[in-house]
Amino acid sequence: LENCRSEHSWCRSGGSATSQLPKRIIDVSEPRRPRLKEPDGHTGDYAALSYCWGTIPQLQTTEENYLQHTIGLDLDSLPQSITDAITVTYQLGFKYLWVDALCIIQDSKVDVAEQVSRMDQIYHDSTLTIAAAHGTSVHTGLFVNRDSRLTKPCKVNISLRTATDTLSEDFIFTHRSEEEKHLPLYTRGWVLQEEILPSRKLIFGSFMISWHCMMGYQSESYHSVNPADLSSGKDTEKLSHWIRNPKLMNSQEQKRFQGRRDNIFDSWYRVVSKYSTRRLTHDCDKLPAIAGLAASIKRVQNSTYLAGLWAEDFQRGLAWYIESGRHNCSPDDAGNFEELPLSRASSAYIAPSWSWASVKG
Repeated sequence: LENCRSEHSWCRSGGSATSQLPKRIIDVSEPRRPRLKEPDGHTGDYAALSYCWGTIPQLQTTEENYLQHTIGLDLDSLPQSITDAITVTYQLGFKYLWVDALCIIQDSKVDVAEQVSRMDQIYHDSTLTIAAAHGTSVHTGLFVNRDSRLTKPCKVNISLRTATDTLSEDFIFTHRSEEEKHLPLYTRGWVLQEEILPSRKLIFGSFMISWHCMMGYQSESYHSVNPADLSSGKDTEKLSHWIRNPKLMNSQEQKRFQGRRDNIFDSWYRVVSKYSTRRLTHDCDKLPAIAGLAASIKRVQNSTYLAGLWAEDFQRGLAWYIESGRHNCSPDDAGNFEELPLSRASSAYIAPSWSWASVKG
C-alpha cells in the first residue's frame, strides 16, 4: 500500500489524503468500539467495503437507530464481513471505513437517493477498497479456513550437468491465479462500479488474497507486480484507466494501428456487454446500478449519457445486438449456478427500446 502511494504515478489520480470524506463514515480508531461519524466536509484517507448483501437480514442504519450508531456500533450485532473489514481497516492504519448499509440511512428515501448518486465519488476517492469477493452474503466474512502453503510460491533449483560444467538455475512455480469472474461478488450487477472506480483493491478470494491497483496486481502466489496491460488487458481495467488517466489512454489509442478504433466508448460497450450477464435482484436497477460509472465517464469525457448509450457515439451505440444462444449463467445467493433464459424484452419499463438496457440479460 505504501509503495503504491509513493511510487505508482498512475494510482495518484484519486484516493489521496486531500479527498473529501463521505457524508458519513465509520470511525474505527477504537476497533472494539467503532461508531458512525459525520466528518462535516473534512478530508482524509478512508477504506470502502465492497460486498454481497445476500438475503439474510443485517444491521442497518435507520432514522430510529442513527443516534445510537453515532455513539457506538455493537460488534456482536454486526455481520462478519463488516466486523472483519473493521479489523483489516484498523490494522492497515486507516481511521475510517465506509459501508453502505451503515453509512446510508436505509429507510430515508431522500438520503438513499442522495448517497447512491454519490456512490461513484465514494469509491473513486477511497484510498483502498476492501472486496469480500468470495462471500455470497455479508455474513460470510473476509477470511476462509485454508492451507496457506498451497498458495505460496515454490522455488525449485534445477541443475544440468554437461561434460565440462554444471548449469544451475532457480525456477519459481506459482499457484494459478483466481478467476475473479467466478467469485460471487463479481457476478452482481451493482458491484461493477465498485470494481472499476477504485484505484486500489484488496481482494479476499476463495483461497488467496490479492492486490490490484492501476499499475498491476500481486497475490500471495505472485509477489512481483504484474504490470497492467493497457492494450489487451481486462476490459474493466481499461475502462478504469480511461476514467482515471484519460490523457494516457488517448496517447495509447493514437499509437494504435490506423483504422482500428479503441476509445472510451468501445471500452464502455465491452464492459456493459459483460455487465448484462450479471445478476440484479430487481430488473429496474439495470441502469441505476451503473449510473455512477456513467457519471464518472461523463465528467472526464464531457459527454452526454442517454440510457446506456452516448450521444457523441450514438450511431455505433445503436448497433447493439443479442448474441444468439447466449445464456446468463450466474451463481445465486446460495452459490448455485442458475441458467437464465435468453435475453428478451422486460415486462416492465426499464429503458427506451433503442437501448440495450431494455432487454433482460
